[in-house]
Amino acid sequence: FFFQAEDGIRDYKVTGVQTCALPIYVRSVRSDEWRGRTPLVVRQSRTGFPASTDLGMGRHDTGVLSDLPVRAAPTVLRPHHVAYFVVGVERAFAFEWWLEVVGPLLGLYALMVVLTRDRLVATLTGLVAALAPVFAWWSTAGAGLMVLYGCLATAAFLVALRTGGWRRVLAAVAAGWMAACFATLLYLPWLVPLALVLGAVALAEAIGVVQDQGVRSAARVLLPTAILVAAVGGAGA
Repeated sequence: FFFQAEDGIRDYKVTGVQTCALPIYVRSVRSDEWRGRTPLVVRQSRTGFPASTDLGMGRHDTGVLSDLPVRAAPTVLRPHHVAYFVVGVERAFAFEWWLEVVGPLLGLYALMVVLTRDRLVATLTGLVAALAPVFAWWSTAGAGLMVLYGCLATAAFLVALRTGGWRRVLAAVAAGWMAACFATLLYLPWLVPLALVLGAVALAEAIGVVQDQGVRSAARVLLPTAILVAAVGGAGA
């Protein structure tokens, strides 16, 4: 066994408490996701996808609880849940888990296409990310989705800086929407490092705009774009 602070012990014999930083046996992939979230997803589908629940201690937001699908406005910021209302819980559950693998591929492909303008490089980068062991081991909803939404938000922001007119507006709105989807997944061990890396990419692009166009000209590009991204993202979150 070894020490694993995040998982602790979660077993059907352990009730009322989640212990952490205790010795447990090694396992190939995390099984707590299947034991914990899966029954809750099925419960949601059988009860009409309620937006609140008294499961646990007190009444709280169901959507925040393990990123469960709800039939409410917050679904706009969780587009990966739409399938639950269209194709049923079994197919939607499969779609969501496939998206955990395909998501990094699509997100990094979009970002690398914008950065390098080379589809081959973008495809290979996406494949490397999608096949990374971390996504195979970290069998919990949200990891691949955070990479997908974060990369799409950054790619859309870069497009907004490089274009003008209505294309800039559409790209900025898309960037704000994807940024809000990214933020509402609420898993800080993934959100913080991804935000730091992707934020550095966006900052480097902004600095390049300033160097190419000068401060005044760049301000006319950067400020409206940043304000629109922040407004859309803040309204969504």
